[in-house]
Amino acid sequence: LRKNALFALLIIFGLLAIPFSSYSQPLLVMSAIPFGIVGAIFGHVFMGYDLSIISIMGIVALSGVVVNDSLLMIVAANRCRDAGLPTAQSVIMAGARRFRPILLTSLTTLFVVAALFVWGGGLIRDFAAALLCGVVVGTYSSVAVASPMVLKMDEILPQLQEWSLPASAGAGAGKGGKKGAAARTGA
Repeated sequence: LRKNALFALLIIFGLLAIPFSSYSQPLLVMSAIPFGIVGAIFGHVFMGYDLSIISIMGIVALSGVVVNDSLLMIVAANRCRDAGLPTAQSVIMAGARRFRPILLTSLTTLFVVAALFVWGGGLIRDFAAALLCGVVVGTYSSVAVASPMVLKMDEILPQLQEWSLPASAGAGAGKGGKKGAAARTGA
């Protein structure tokens, strides 16, 4: 199970690294996954449920929802930065622009999973409990954790921008930062 989870995380990382043309951006997107897992585990403890294999499947499903929320936030911040806004202003603008879509995505998931939790029985409840509690914590962390991490990444770790995938072969703009942003937008 541990090998499969690691393999799934590597697949998520690879699928995110290709469109971002970066190794650091997928880490930002995936940073909310551990918070969702902790939320799912605390939810099980709080509700008095044992962690089962079905709960683990709920946590895997939770990872997809949390990655989607973080992805909306990071992509919006990148677009604002590509438009020339400073990083801090980009993060604030991304939060303002994408908060409603993130909230609506998470709320629709919560309502469906809440129905499964209330009217489902047995093993479905374990799955729903993991997803329900994890989505609440994961959605919060997508907005409250991913955003400051964008700021810190630009402030503390500028060398990660040099450690990115080439945006286009032979264009010479494969480095992150402004050249990479210009190559991604076609400027």
